Amino acid sequence: MTARFNTIALTGKPGDPLVQDSLGALAKHLVGLGRRVLIDPSIAGMIEETGAEDVTLEELLASADLMVAIGGDGTMLYGTRLVAAHGIPLLGINRGRLGFLADIGPHEMIERVDQTLAG
Repeated sequence: MTARFNTIALTGKPGDPLVQDSLGALAKHLVGLGRRVLIDPSIAGMIEETGAEDVTLEELLASADLMVAIGGDGTMLYGTRLVAAHGIPLLGINRGRLGFLADIGPHEMIERVDQTLAG
């Protein structure tokens, strides 16, 4: 059975302009696909005018079907700590330097997220 990812949580490295660009592009894309997009409170204010929702951490963890973390390995570890006890799958987009934990680059982000959403 294919998992349904209707509510997508986004997190990223706070204050990083490259991460902010990727977060905005991804949020806009997901909202355009009819997905509900929830923003981690740690990055509140980084995504504007996309239709994404700023929510509490409790609501994010209770509602998300998938979390996408955009940043480096530290961001992936942060995302892992958030979702591990809640059974929420985590997808990492590398905007860091090395990216040992996330091998999806920003140039393939939309395509790979769409593949994940398709199952």
